[in-house]
Amino acid sequence: MNDFNPQIIAALQNPQDHNLTSYAVGMIGDICRSINEQALPYCRDYMTYLVENLKSPVLDRQVKPSIISTFGDIAFAAGGEFESLLEPVMQIIEQAMQMTVLPPNQTRTYADIDYVNSLREGILEAYVGITQGLNSGQKVHLLSNYVERMFLFMESVENDEEHTESAVMSMAGLIGDISDSFPERHLQAIYSKPWVDKLLKELKLPYYRTKNYDLTRWVRSRVKRQIGNI
Repeated sequence: MNDFNPQIIAALQNPQDHNLTSYAVGMIGDICRSINEQALPYCRDYMTYLVENLKSPVLDRQVKPSIISTFGDIAFAAGGEFESLLEPVMQIIEQAMQMTVLPPNQTRTYADIDYVNSLREGILEAYVGITQGLNSGQKVHLLSNYVERMFLFMESVENDEEHTESAVMSMAGLIGDISDSFPERHLQAIYSKPWVDKLLKELKLPYYRTKNYDLTRWVRSRVKRQIGNI
């Protein structure tokens, strides 16, 4: 890492070359998932440059969903140490959420739909990593102030007919992870929302049951833990 890290930083400092930046962003996620807490000495620098790239007017927008997703990889590696970064990252994610809502009078092009879906998937992946990281670091209680907003976002995704299969799988995992992170019935009102039942019914479709039957069973059991029989 001491030899390789300067190359990653150099790539992040060159947003004009969006392919190079994209490779660097992907590599950060791989590093964090591979060496976990050993990546911590490098994560603050990564966060600085990733945030700068999100704000960059020259970076191709297609790279930005991957940057959001990588926040989750960093959180997963950092565990409880992510506490100091939680609030600013959640603020960035909140800003990204606003970009996923197209004005009602705006015609959606295929490019718009693809980008919005990529951004949504990146946000969901970030949420999953943050939840799992804080849970492993015994600091998942820090999510209490954000859970309702996370569920509102998932509701907007589920209720959009253009949502992707990847988003459905990520939402299922996130719903289960959050349930595991908080006491039974603690989030009963949130888990009782109609859109959650709609998602569970979607997961019953043959495609999802065939693709990941264990996930489908697991998330249903986690919803049941929060609200009782379903």
